[in-house]
Amino acid sequence: MRRSGSLRQELAPAQLVRDYRDRIPYIHLKDIDAQGAFVPLGDGVLDIPGVVDVLRETGYDGWITVETDGWPGDPGEGTRRSIAKLRGLLTLAA
Repeated sequence: MRRSGSLRQELAPAQLVRDYRDRIPYIHLKDIDAQGAFVPLGDGVLDIPGVVDVLRETGYDGWITVETDGWPGDPGEGTRRSIAKLRGLLTLAA
């Protein structure tokens, strides 16, 4: 399930995760801006906090990876920002 594709179809990523949680063995997070370009987590329009909330609520305890491919900025900086955002959301969820 690709969250970037779900946005283009006007579906809520958090609801998709909730609906198909039993079929999700791992999570690969990306964020996109309003034009559909990839950006670091939290810089885009996807409901990343909502997805993390659903994962917590449903007892997910597997891997979560982040990706910033296609972002025109520095890949290292994009990755650091994405990891910091995810860590912050996971801390809030604890």
